[in-house]
Amino acid sequence: MEVAAATVITSLLLIPSLSLLDQSRRLSQRHQTREQLVYEAQRLIDARKAELINPGTFQSDYRRPTGRLSEAALAGSGISDGRYQVETIADGNYRGTGAEILKIRVSTWQDLDRDRTLDPDEPSATLVTKLSRPR
Repeated sequence: MEVAAATVITSLLLIPSLSLLDQSRRLSQRHQTREQLVYEAQRLIDARKAELINPGTFQSDYRRPTGRLSEAALAGSGISDGRYQVETIADGNYRGTGAEILKIRVSTWQDLDRDRTLDPDEPSATLVTKLSRPR
């Protein structure tokens, strides 16, 4: 009888503990994915800024009325079904001041349903920065 009672008590304690361990594992995976997405977004911003150091490239993008948009798969990132979008557009807040500022917006996400569109339930990261005309 004591063995049966001990088994029941152990089961009552063990099952919720296993559930908590599984939940912890899923949260850890989600956190790792988010960190990777932020890292990739920062890497893409740095690459875009390096391209825009060229004054001709900067002026070309600055003069585009709709900006420049590129998107593709995050190849080699370690994120399964990872995608990104880089938007470069003139920042209208500085028009008339003589300053030429480009806004760079990068979104990275794990495209869980593989539709090439960022959906609200998909893990993602978005970073925005501004860059002035190189001299």
